[in-house]
Amino acid sequence: MLELTPQLLGPSVNTNQGIIGEGVDLTLAHLADMRSSTILFRLAQHLLYKKYRDPGDEPKLHLFGQLKRVTRQWIDGGYLKCTGGTYPAQVLYHGIADMAAERIKAAITETLQGERPVKAILDAYNPTGSTAFVNFTTSKELRWQTAPNRSHVKWVVCDSEWEAEFARVAESHPRVLSYVKNQGLGLEVPYLMGSTPRKYLPDFIVQIDDGCITVEGQPDPLNLIVEVKGYRGEDAKDKANTMMVATRSDPAVQALDADASNDSRAAVFAAAFARRAIIDWEGVGDESSTAIAVSPERIDALLSLWPIFEAFNLQNVSRGMLLDAEKTPLRPRRLALKRGRQLLRGLQNAVPRLPRQAEPADQP
Repeated sequence: MLELTPQLLGPSVNTNQGIIGEGVDLTLAHLADMRSSTILFRLAQHLLYKKYRDPGDEPKLHLFGQLKRVTRQWIDGGYLKCTGGTYPAQVLYHGIADMAAERIKAAITETLQGERPVKAILDAYNPTGSTAFVNFTTSKELRWQTAPNRSHVKWVVCDSEWEAEFARVAESHPRVLSYVKNQGLGLEVPYLMGSTPRKYLPDFIVQIDDGCITVEGQPDPLNLIVEVKGYRGEDAKDKANTMMVATRSDPAVQALDADASNDSRAAVFAAAFARRAIIDWEGVGDESSTAIAVSPERIDALLSLWPIFEAFNLQNVSRGMLLDAEKTPLRPRRLALKRGRQLLRGLQNAVPRLPRQAEPADQP
């Protein structure tokens, strides 16, 4: 969702008044007279010229009809929200139109992931980073001295007290093998804020023992990227969307058939999400009530129990989907899933549920 606010666009009412004489209020009320068809046409045109045009080539005019239908779905679906005295016509401001076009394009790209997967581009001269070569200077006074057995870098240079608290929790957690603050490492994710190219630098990289092993029988720890964030501005939504697209490249999700049912999609997506999110638990045991450690197989077995699957979906997966919907809620009509439309009708309809079934006796 793109929300037009005075904080994003500037004030909607300006009062001009001299020392002598009556003041005048300058408003944007005239924008209310712009027809919705004009807004639709110009926004679709901007999308075609800025996002679906190769450098040096003519615009692909044969795509205009399809892009116009998708843009109409985006506007009519409530994904353009005006608050604080703003008007829909203001979406045609050049910078705001770039933001809207980027959201629409990201949603279209998301539906094509199975056919055209997003691939990471590595630095040709330094494809593998290492904390062994970190060396930088800083004037920041808020720091956390790391434990030698948890981090190669002696200090976490904190941007906030929340990051210092995260460092404390990471060092005390039994499943965290190592961690490092992403400063001086060179790990960055490119993205667009409107038409401006930017680089997203995640806060931390954490290596977690999730119980996985390689085919050779060696431990295969999970490398987790962590962002410590408070208020979510538009740039934060862009960052979250960038990482969500990468997360949905999970092999199990990509392996789903095009005609898979909503229930199957929900189960596979929730399992992939849980294997990344659950690093420890309490109160989970086997038939003899003996506590068991977390492993991908046990997470899958736990989610096969319908009440646990439903609770995990509503409390965790649906929230992530709703966050993603703030940035890329749109699916083109010809490729839309029914679940995509149900997402905005309420939390109960946000995530399809597995049918109720009997709980297997041999599951933890």
